[in-house]
Amino acid sequence: MTRRRRFIFGMIGIAAVTLGIALLLAPGLATVGPIAGVIEALDTLGTTNVLLVTGLGLIGYLAVGLRSPTDTDDTSPFNSPATTPEASATEIAGGEFDELVQSAVTDGGESLLQVKSRLGQTAATVYADRMDCPPREARAAIERGEWCADPLAAAVLSEQQTVSFGAQVRLFVLPNRERRRRIERSLAAIERLEAA
Repeated sequence: MTRRRRFIFGMIGIAAVTLGIALLLAPGLATVGPIAGVIEALDTLGTTNVLLVTGLGLIGYLAVGLRSPTDTDDTSPFNSPATTPEASATEIAGGEFDELVQSAVTDGGESLLQVKSRLGQTAATVYADRMDCPPREARAAIERGEWCADPLAAAVLSEQQTVSFGAQVRLFVLPNRERRRRIERSLAAIERLEAA
């Protein structure tokens, strides 16, 4: 969903909630100007029909809106080159990576894929080191989401797992905050694995 569309729908939602609160606190407003015409039109449709259409519209909007704009067939964290295999969780942080994270949080898209790639490669390196296994086996563990106990971090770097419905809703409602949360949880999981 584009920023403009999110802004428009946000403003419509704020206006609707404000109007609803105003009508709840001052029912006399329902007889004033265009509000009276809208209320009459809604009354003629019937409460059941209005609720049905509204519910179907919201379900359709959520079904379309919950799909991440960065979903592509190329989302594996191992598909694009990023860090060197020797990188550790503490080395992944730095000025360039911080800028990439900020871009990923703000815009998503290609920047987010690059951050996931770097985190995935670092997680695989740390996992291979800690579990004393070959890199291919470590990458497979990351892909399956079996590398850490944090289900969100595991799902973020895995193609075979999906994030919870709640996380999908948070991404839809507060995309920047949810992207940052996912990145931070993944990095924290890598650091815990490295410290183990």
